[in-house]
Amino acid sequence: MSDFRKAVIIKTAIAGGGAVFLLAAAIFAVFHINKQIAEIQNLRQIIQSRVSSVESIALLRRDSEKAAAATNIINNALPTKDNIIGFSREMDRLARENGVQLGFSFTSETEAAPDRLGDIGFTATTQSSYQSLTKFLKTLEASRFIVNVRNVDAVRSGELFNAVIKGTVSYRQ
Repeated sequence: MSDFRKAVIIKTAIAGGGAVFLLAAAIFAVFHINKQIAEIQNLRQIIQSRVSSVESIALLRRDSEKAAAATNIINNALPTKDNIIGFSREMDRLARENGVQLGFSFTSETEAAPDRLGDIGFTATTQSSYQSLTKFLKTLEASRFIVNVRNVDAVRSGELFNAVIKGTVSYRQ
């Protein structure tokens, strides 16, 4: 066999191997993305359920004579605006417990009224492994505060993920 023929065969084999590798990587990426989409849809359903629950609570407060017992339970469960400051400490605690580096700040506010809950926006920047990030988000949603995570923007950086989490925490008047 001539040197030219060997070189062509070697280059074709390398190109073919690279194409197979890229195809396998693309299939894996599609599978992983579909799995993540399913998880996001599930989390959105949970969030929508919580939003519906918060709206239902606000409607119950309108008719406090009929729901006096429920109103007392709700008032004990929901923080006041003054108690929302504890949310940043709760975020710090959850971040430490889940191995997440956290930067946190409050943003905008929608004042509470007699017929609806108030919301204070927040932005959190995190750096952690993917597993730690998802565990942190799950424990955040299960915390004693009513949290509506509106957006999670995560970018992989080596072994870690840098994420920006935007949402609101609700409070009563």
